[in-house]
Amino acid sequence: MGPTYRLWAGGERIFADFVVGADGVRSVVRRFFLGPLPKRRSLPAICRFYEKRPGDPIMIRVTPFPGYVWAFGRPDCLVVGVGAMEHGHSLGPELDRFMAEFFPGRKPLGPATGALLPRMYGAGAYRERRTGSGWALVGDAAGFCDTLTGEGILYAAWSADLLAEAYLAGNPAAYDRAWRRAFGAHLALGARMARVFSSHRNIDRFFTAITACPSFRKVLMDFVWNLPSYPRLALQLIATAPRTLMEWRRFVKAGGRIDPSALGAFEAFADRLTLHWD
Repeated sequence: MGPTYRLWAGGERIFADFVVGADGVRSVVRRFFLGPLPKRRSLPAICRFYEKRPGDPIMIRVTPFPGYVWAFGRPDCLVVGVGAMEHGHSLGPELDRFMAEFFPGRKPLGPATGALLPRMYGAGAYRERRTGSGWALVGDAAGFCDTLTGEGILYAAWSADLLAEAYLAGNPAAYDRAWRRAFGAHLALGARMARVFSSHRNIDRFFTAITACPSFRKVLMDFVWNLPSYPRLALQLIATAPRTLMEWRRFVKAGGRIDPSALGAFEAFADRLTLHWD
């Protein structure tokens, strides 16, 4: 039996032998046991919903700083967001400039909401414990998010499942070994890869290649939906590299302009997403 913790929630006093932090990137539980998530281990983003109009295009625009603005229409609104691959940049003005240029006069459906995405930045983030005597962290509170894709829900559910197994087996300490073995190396590698590809030039080429090169797009779409390991992703990209290179050369030779018909895949992708920003 570990220590007993006394908590206050909604004016009610609660006693617990084990506390699980599943309260997001700004986790109160994490701050109490480990301190706040270091700034270098998070990425900033904001999002805003606007009125939708017929024919709203899917758009991605690379920002002057490492990051990008994106917009796509949902059945009931136009979703616009901006994210940066590093701190210290003003995201709000960049979103406003994007709207003024491409969607002037569009009525917002509410205020912009900010968010922080955790990332497995540095070896210390991988080695850091996520459990101790009478406590554990899961999901964003533990810093579990794929920096390249922004995927966090999978790792929230996965880490909670691994913690439950360890706790029910009477050995919560086994949780730290379990998440590292299950997905820790994947997240750490993703964070390193994101740093390599986070320059303005690389982000621009990345999104252009997704749109202009069907072979490259197919591999990346498969990665988003099925989340194979990064080594497997690398092998798939190498295998399709000759076709991707041929498609890129054809794109450049044709003047480097995106064929609007190529956006159909992204429109279908957007229709399959459900977004909740709290």
